[in-house]
Amino acid sequence: MNASIRQIHPVFVGEVSGIDLSRPLSRGEVVAVEAGMDRYAVLVFRDQQITDEQQMAFSRNFGALEDARGGNITRPEDKRLTEGMNDVSNLGRDGQPLDRASRQRLMWDNRQMMHRVRRYDERQPRDMRRTTVAGDAPTTAQVEAA
Repeated sequence: MNASIRQIHPVFVGEVSGIDLSRPLSRGEVVAVEAGMDRYAVLVFRDQQITDEQQMAFSRNFGALEDARGGNITRPEDKRLTEGMNDVSNLGRDGQPLDRASRQRLMWDNRQMMHRVRRYDERQPRDMRRTTVAGDAPTTAQVEAA
């Protein structure tokens, strides 16, 4: 199947189909994804079942990986992800959502937006983030509105 990208938002966001992220990408697929990132800024790859290693292999198609440090899980014995991955979430060491009053959670409750505190620089690699959405649980905004 050939790679294709369909715009799914009037301003940005493209949905990619025809690419299996669990295997190495062809040169044509890399070019298509790169062009999609340039055009849409955010790409959605639905229903991909990939490991941390496959995520990192995919990301290396677009440049060297940054040193993964920081997040809210920093002690080696508490890490949930493979070396090289950065755990940035609203989950504590026990895998449960952090309390709303937690100072660790405070930095991520920014109206559901994640951002990096560093100036944009074209010479820096792009951020490659994997978000796994499971089920149809309500968003924070829906819970607060109820």
